[in-house]
Amino acid sequence: FMKVLALLLLVSCSTFEKRDQARDLQSKMLRALNEKSPEFANCAKESDLFTALGNDRIRVVLDLDINAKGQVEKFKIDNQQYPRKFVDCMFAVADIIIFPKLESDQVVELTQPFIFSK
Repeated sequence: FMKVLALLLLVSCSTFEKRDQARDLQSKMLRALNEKSPEFANCAKESDLFTALGNDRIRVVLDLDINAKGQVEKFKIDNQQYPRKFVDCMFAVADIIIFPKLESDQVVELTQPFIFSK
C-alpha cells in the first residue's frame, strides 16, 4: 500500500509541476503577444476598421497555435467580417513575434481578445 501511495504522490507532483510549467509558458507567450498591442492597434487604424465595421469600439479575438519552434502554426480571428488589410496586418504582426521554444511536437493554443477604440 505504501509503495502505491508513494507512486501516486510522485505522479501527482509531476502533474502539478507540468501544469505549472505549462501555465508559465502560456503566460510568457501571452506577454509576448500583448507586447505587440500597439502594433495590433495600428492595424485597426491603418485598415480603417472602425469605419468598415461602423463601430468606435471593436473586440477582436485572436486564436493562435504556436509550434515547438516558437512559430505561429495556426492563425485565426473570430468570425466577424474584417477587411482583408486588417487580417493581413494582424497576421504580419503575430508572425514576427518570437515565442518561447517548446518541447518537440508540442503545440500551445493561445486565445487572446483585444479591444480597439477609435
